[in-house]
Parts: sequence; C-alpha cells; structure tokens
Amino acid sequence: STVYEDARIRVEITDIGNFDGENKGSSTDSSDDPFTLSTDMLTRSISSGWHMFGTALDPFESLMEDNLTEDLGSFGTGWIAYDQDGLFEQLELNLGQGYFLAVTADLENMESLTIRGDVVTSHDLSRGTLSLDGGWTLISNPLVAAVNKSMLTVTTNGETYNWDDAVSFGFVSPTVYGWSDGYVSNNNLTRFEGNWIHTSRELDLNVRPHTAGDLSRMDESADGWKLSMRASDMNGIAYSDMVTVGITEDANDNFTYGEDEFDLPDPMVDSYVDLFINNMNWIGSEDNNGNIVESPYFAADIRSLPEHNDAQIWNVSGIAHNMIGDVELTWNMEEIDNSYQVHLQVNGKTYDLREETAVTVSQEELSNMNILIGSGSMGVEIVDIPESFSLSSAYPNPFNPSTNMTLALDADGQVSMMVYNLVGQVVDVLVDGYMSAGYHQVTWNASNVPSGVYIVKVNTGTNTSIQKVMLMK
Repeated sequence: STVYEDARIRVEITDIGNFDGENKGSSTDSSDDPFTLSTDMLTRSISSGWHMFGTALDPFESLMEDNLTEDLGSFGTGWIAYDQDGLFEQLELNLGQGYFLAVTADLENMESLTIRGDVVTSHDLSRGTLSLDGGWTLISNPLVAAVNKSMLTVTTNGETYNWDDAVSFGFVSPTVYGWSDGYVSNNNLTRFEGNWIHTSRELDLNVRPHTAGDLSRMDESADGWKLSMRASDMNGIAYSDMVTVGITEDANDNFTYGEDEFDLPDPMVDSYVDLFINNMNWIGSEDNNGNIVESPYFAADIRSLPEHNDAQIWNVSGIAHNMIGDVELTWNMEEIDNSYQVHLQVNGKTYDLREETAVTVSQEELSNMNILIGSGSMGVEIVDIPESFSLSSAYPNPFNPSTNMTLALDADGQVSMMVYNLVGQVVDVLVDGYMSAGYHQVTWNASNVPSGVYIVKVNTGTNTSIQKVMLMK
C-alpha cells in the first residue's frame, strides 16, 4: 500500500555472547503508538459523476490540469473541476482546499487517479493548519492519515480551543459535510475527499494526526434526540440533500450558532434537490455569542423538549433543480420515548414517521412541509400558520439565475405573484391561483430573462407586497 497507518519501530539489541558462545541474550522494545508512512505518489479509486475532492499531498505540479489530465484526459471532455467560488480556468490544486470534480471520462480501462507531491510530516505540521474566512469553506484533509473531527482544534484571537469548546463558544458549526450522491455528515476527514465546514469568523483550523486512543470519549446522550431527513430523486438521477431536526433538554428554541446550522451552499452539479429548514422569523436575530442570522435557511435546527400536549414544529421546504418527476423522503431517527409522536405533514396529509419508512411527494408538495414532534393531544391538524401576511426578501439577491422568496399567508385565498420590468411590463407569473394559509417557498428562475432590475409584486386582495431584485448574468 502507498499509505500504511499502523507503522511502528522495533529496536532489538542482541548480545552475541563470548568467545565460547556463552552468555548470549537479547532485549526488544517497540514504539508505544503507531504512526503513518506514505510515499509521495498516492492513488485513489475514481468513478464517473460528481465528487467533492482534494489532495492529501502538496502537489509537485500547481495546476489542476497538470495533475488530472494524465489519468482523466483533457479538461472539459474527461473531467471538470471548480473551486467553491465556481472558478475553473487555470485552477490550482492546493493542499487543504476542496473542489467539485465531475468525472466524465470512459473509465473502462482506468480505475484510479494518481497525485504526486510532498507529504505533510511531523517535521512541519504547520502545513496542516488551514486559514478559513467566515462562512462556508470547502476544505480537504491536508494529511494522508484520517483525522476525526473531534480531534480538530481552532485558533482565534491568539487562543487555541478544542473542537467541543469551539462549537460551544460559537466559533464553528458542529457538522462537517462530505459528499456521497448528495451532502452527508462526516465524522472523519479522509484523504482525497472534500468537506464543507462553516465558521462564524476568520480563524485557523488545525488538522493534526492522532492515534485511535486519542479520540474523545463524548457522551452521545448529551446530543439529545435527532431526526435526519433526506430528499432524493425518485429517478435516481439528481443528487440528494438532507436536513436535521432534534430536541434536547438544554436547547434554545431561538437561534444558537453551533446548535443550529445554516443551509449548505448549492452544489455545483447539474441536477439536485435542495432541502432546508425555513426560519424566516430568525432574520436579524443574534445569539449569546454575537452571531447574527443573515439567511433564513438552515440545515439543522435543535430545540427544547416540547411541553406535554404541545409540539415543536419545523417548516421544511425543498426545491428540485433541473429534474423531472417526484421526490422520495427518507429519514433516520434515534430511539425516542413512546410518549412522543413524530409526524410529517405534506399538503394536508399526515404521516407517522414511526410507522412509515418513506414518503413520495411531488416537486410542488416539496415546497411546504412540516415536521412535528410532540406528545399528548398535540393534534396532527396543527400547521404553522403565520400571524400576518409577509413576503421575505429574495435570497440570494443579486442572483443568477434563481432566487427564492418565502410567502407567508395568514389566510386561504387567491394569490397573484408577478415579476415586472422597470417599464411595468409583466415578464413572468410566479403564482396565480388559490393558496392555503401557511409558509410557501416561491422560486423565480430567470434563465430566459436578461440581466437587470425587476419588481416582484404579490397581491392577495387584502394585502400587497413589492420588492426589487437584481439579476446579474
């Protein structure tokens, strides 16, 4: 193997005895902990499709094209790669940076991708320190050895914190996200794989090798109860997405960075489902560590235990990008006391998530769902109805080519939602019909509209809302 993670040194001293062959003896000692050995040429298996990718070696060749062309063929025909900002021209392959990699080559006669470069060793572990800006950063493991996220440390303001403290103090979100036909939660940083990590400020992430015995013994019960829901293309073509909800005794129902996690960036794939928790009422709020909510969309939301005869309700929405057909919802949840009910509401239908294993919904139904966890007479007819009519600010704005808005309706009724240019001409009709009370996700895909400033106007007969959006192509 080109990487051996269980290397040890054994020293044996032998007394060969005297002239007569007597008084022989020997003594042996071995290193207490294993270490990792690696060559400067590493390979990984590769398959067609999209990957989140990075290098575990400091490459001898700086350009992505110089590193990948030999195995995958020419850029644009055998493969395509982007950094987290969508850049691909003269793209560099940097140690510790993550990328989106689409392999389109015919892999019949090729099963691996080879990278050549320097190994980060204990001689200079500073190369395993990644400087991150605030927000989402696509990273990769700069070491050849796997690193458990609990062994990462964070340096900010001249102080270094272990992973748990960095999460508690609101420096970093707890989940590290990888990719396997969609976003997944990763406990380990492994070589050649990219990972998204969210930080609340500029800081240094220290990736250091460790032995299996170094892993933290965390009390899993402190995490409370969680449910992870995934939305997947029924046709198996588009990539999936996931959200996590949960309850725990010490959680805060309001925004708390590190307890609640912002929605992941849209992947740079051609077809995918985007699933998120909608917390529009959190916009502008600030947690105890001074972290401010700038986006209403979340990948995880943990709340306090509901009172008896009451429920916690999460409004979950999804958008299917460039796909045809229905969406399958599946979930994993931990064991929970029988006194709690766990339900999913979709378009007036209620599903018991203890009894069901999957639910199929249309793309339209995906736009407005509720997950309910409660007890007693919480009632499955409960829906999250806003107290007043509102239209959220478009996000993103400026945008290209799609932007999202949440329409909050406090009553059932006819709704008109249209897009106008600056001379008052209708360029698109987003909604024109009867809608039920609740939160509705509305997306404007402006692929066929030129760049410029446009007006979005909503009219319910009793309420009107207008806002400007900017399309930049």
